[in-house]
Amino acid sequence: YIANYSSGYKLSGRLSYSEPVSDRAQLLLNYSLSYNYSDRDKRSYELPDYLFLDSLSNTYNSGYLTHRAGPGFRYRSEKAMFVTNIDYQHATLTGDQVFPTVSRSNMSAGFDNLVYMAMLDYKFSRTNSLRTMLRSYTSNPSVSQLQDVLDVSNPLFVSQGNPSLRPVYNHMLHLRYTNTNVTKGRTFVAMLWGNARSNYIANSIERADRPGYEVKNDAGETVVVLDQGAQYSRPVNLNGYWNVRGAVDYGLPVKWLASNVNFNLGVGYTSLPTISNLVRSKTNTTSYSGGIVVGSNISEKLDFTLGYDVGYNVASNKVRKESNNRYVNQQVSGNFKWITWAGITLQANGS
Repeated sequence: YIANYSSGYKLSGRLSYSEPVSDRAQLLLNYSLSYNYSDRDKRSYELPDYLFLDSLSNTYNSGYLTHRAGPGFRYRSEKAMFVTNIDYQHATLTGDQVFPTVSRSNMSAGFDNLVYMAMLDYKFSRTNSLRTMLRSYTSNPSVSQLQDVLDVSNPLFVSQGNPSLRPVYNHMLHLRYTNTNVTKGRTFVAMLWGNARSNYIANSIERADRPGYEVKNDAGETVVVLDQGAQYSRPVNLNGYWNVRGAVDYGLPVKWLASNVNFNLGVGYTSLPTISNLVRSKTNTTSYSGGIVVGSNISEKLDFTLGYDVGYNVASNKVRKESNNRYVNQQVSGNFKWITWAGITLQANGS
């Protein structure tokens, strides 16, 4: 019997100062402070007598204190708005293993990063606009990922936390172009997303290929002994994660259908670092997608929407050949709503 209790809270504050340098431009100065706290109390008991198992129990508290300060700039005109800032960030991650108490129960680590944001909104005309955003941010590991205790509730899938995890450093790019023709009711949208991560948190997996397989830590000590076919997982930091995706959407009215029709196409690529049986590799996935949506424009009392989406994915890993695969996803969806002459509403939906 395993009892899990967890709680947490977040406190944050921000101070900003702006100084006009012209009718359209301002200099900015920002300072922010945030603190995230979380704890997890895991207690394991052996049935039927509820004998307390201290080797499989753990109480862990985690705190994440972040200071961020830096300058910025804002500009606005009739056609454009531009905002940017760059901040120095110092974060302190603390952890305290309350139970069981060991000599290394307390840990503290500091991390320094430059985090930035730049956003541009530009209107070429009343019907053409472009928005672009570039930003970075950090995300800290959860207390369950930091908690250094074995979870053997399922002997075939044993897991353990890692108190040495570092925060993930994210970089993100987003572009969106929009063109509208109000007279003809047409819209065209093109989008591009990009994301890269340093210290990406992945699960290191060891699979037992023989009875009595010993999982060892960095000091060479045995952590757990697995039966053949079982696996052990532990979160670790890996570099090399990135993905990019582009998509276009085109919509127009179709008079003979008395409906609006939207077409969408997309393509994406993801490079995912992995580690299996202490061997590092990358799984590269290319995905293609397309779809069509028909939305009624017949009357106020009759409304329906029909959609079809299809996706084709190709994944490859040069080291782990078993991860190579290709698959197709298809989905048809629709909903229908009709307010009859008697005032009764009929409605249905499904996929």
